[in-house]
Amino acid sequence: STIIQSKPPHHRPQREMYIAKYLGTLIDATLDGASENSSCRWETDQLIGCMIMAGLPESQSKECILCLLDGTENSRATTCEDFEAEGICENSEQCAEDICTDACMDEFRTWQECKLGEVGCGDICQDGVVEIA
Repeated sequence: STIIQSKPPHHRPQREMYIAKYLGTLIDATLDGASENSSCRWETDQLIGCMIMAGLPESQSKECILCLLDGTENSRATTCEDFEAEGICENSEQCAEDICTDACMDEFRTWQECKLGEVGCGDICQDGVVEIA
């Protein structure tokens, strides 16, 4: 006998996953240098390369990468919309402007888009210049 589903299944991961936590594990892997197999390896290399070219210490390029997690410590978002609503874009942009420097903001945004894509949220933070209210 066939089971008739009353509602279409939600297009969601099988289990609820906090996006920030998942993103954190990917960023830890990047910082550990385990990004060889990462789909964002090129973008990561470009970002770090830009910062080194700008004469910034390597420790600062690591801080720059961590900007993407700025303010997400207590995030409970399980959807990209909620994640964006929590301020991920504004927070990372503000942090990046301070730490990644103007010289590497394009590289940061390209890398950020790639990393957010790895957690299935590649379409958020797209407006480039975030309006700070």
